Amino acid sequence: MKISKLTATILLVLSILTSVFVCLIYLSINKSFSPSTDNKSDITKLILLTQAHTSAENDNLYIDSDKILEYCSRNGLSDSPVFVINYSLLHCKSCIDFVVKTLKEKLIDLEQRKNILFVAKDFREESKSKYGNSVFLKPGKALDIPADNCGMPFVFVYYKGQILHTFIPDIANKNVFLSYLDVIFKRYNIIGPESSIT
Repeated sequence: MKISKLTATILLVLSILTSVFVCLIYLSINKSFSPSTDNKSDITKLILLTQAHTSAENDNLYIDSDKILEYCSRNGLSDSPVFVINYSLLHCKSCIDFVVKTLKEKLIDLEQRKNILFVAKDFREESKSKYGNSVFLKPGKALDIPADNCGMPFVFVYYKGQILHTFIPDIANKNVFLSYLDVIFKRYNIIGPESSIT
């Protein structure tokens, strides 16, 4: 296959621009992580960078999940954002409990909110969920997005088949998760005007 000079030139320019972009990011990260006496601040920056990577990898992907689509249709949420908590039987129980407990601290009436959905996978049979509104994916079935491989529960906003604002909560950094929830709940009106927020 013969490559034209124009195509080769375009590929070379794109490679150079990509290299420059990566170098600028590297310099920016190294500059922002200069030694300081505020170790907590550095850890928070690292967590935020990791979350930004997770979000960039998963956001704006479209998922084809009959279960989520059916849930949204049944509850009149086809044109509304839905906050999704994705978890698996294989995830650590304390990680799942952390996410649920933090959500319950934020929203007293979590179980009554139709726009908050738990998506469970790797369960052999659908059982009554103690977490609120739930759908159960078939055994061995996943959402087929990169976050499925993280081995931990993760959250995102589902809107018309699209994934937005993917986030992997970390037990050691509850305040970062709470800040994320504040922003997302307000931006997408997940909590609503009559909310029971604590």
